Amino acid sequence: MVQAADDRKQTSNDRNLTPTSEAPELWSLKSSAFYERMKFLGIQAIKQGRKSYLDDKQIAQLDELDEYIQEHGSMEGFNNTNSNALVKAEEKSLETNVQQPQPTIEAPNHTRSVGSEQQQMAQLVASAQNKAAGVLIAEGVLAQQFIANPEMLPEELRTQIQEANAVPKIDPNAYAAQLLQQHQAAN
Repeated sequence: MVQAADDRKQTSNDRNLTPTSEAPELWSLKSSAFYERMKFLGIQAIKQGRKSYLDDKQIAQLDELDEYIQEHGSMEGFNNTNSNALVKAEEKSLETNVQQPQPTIEAPNHTRSVGSEQQQMAQLVASAQNKAAGVLIAEGVLAQQFIANPEMLPEELRTQIQEANAVPKIDPNAYAAQLLQQHQAAN
C-alpha cells in the first residue's frame, strides 16, 4: 500500500487517520467491497464530527487482508485475531469443502518484538486448533454419511461390516453367568 503523506490527518494522539471516503482507493476497491472487508474484520471507523476515519492499525489490518486475498483469491480462511473471521471462514469452509486452506509460514524476522512473536505464536496455535477441530468435525460428518449410506464404501469394507454383523451377538451377563458356572463346577 502506498499513500501520500498529505492524504493523512495527524491527530493530537499522534495517530494518523485516513478518511474512510478515501480509503477504498488505497486498494483500488469499490466502496461496497471496501465496506465488506471492514465488516469481515470487525473494523469500526473512528467518528470525528460528521466524518469517519481509519487509524494506522486498522489500515494495517486491511493491508494484511488485501495481501491474503491477492495470494488466496478470497477472504475465506484469513486469520485475524481481532475478529471472528477465522471461525466464520472455517465454518463456511466445512459446509462447502472438507479441505482447509493451508496457512502460509513466514520466515522468522529477528527484528520483531517479543510481544509480536508471542502474538504470532498465539495466532499459529489458534489456527492449528481450528484446523484440527475442522478436520475432526469433517471426519465425523463423513463417517455418519458412510454409516447411513454403506453403498458408498469400498467393497472390502462392506464385506468386513457384513462379516462383523454375521457374528452372533453375545449377552455379556449371560456369558459372565456361564463362566461363573464353569468355574464353580471345576472347584
